[in-house]
Parts: sequence; structure tokens; C-alpha cells
Amino acid sequence: MLLRHPGAGPDVWIAQARELLPVGRIHLDVVADAAERAAIVAAGATLVREQEDLSVYTDPEGNEFCLLHERH
Repeated sequence: MLLRHPGAGPDVWIAQARELLPVGRIHLDVVADAAERAAIVAAGATLVREQEDLSVYTDPEGNEFCLLHERH
């Protein structure tokens, strides 16, 4: 997960995800506001499901990633 800190670059959190197939696959969780989520769709991503605090998308090759909704 990338975390934003005022005046600093993002932190990166890496965790094992054994349930993701194939093993070794990378799954990104990124904080994004509504405009950034719209830009992702315009670039070719497909919304899979939306929850209160995050949206799950696939890229054009079918790789899944999550956009965490930015809170203001």
C-alpha cells in the first residue's frame, strides 16, 4: 500500500499474498481520489467491484489492483 505523507514520498508496504494466483503475482493497492479513478478507467481499466473505502479494477491484461478512496 502506498501512503501519502505531506512533504515526503510514498511509503511502500509489502505483504505476502499467498492466496493470489499465480504465486508471486503482484497486487497493488494505491490511494486515489475520484478524478484519478476516472482517469484509470479512461486509460483502459475495468471496474470489478466497488466498496465503501476501495474500488477493485483490472488492467487491460486482466491483472487486478485496488484503488483506496482518498479521504478529505
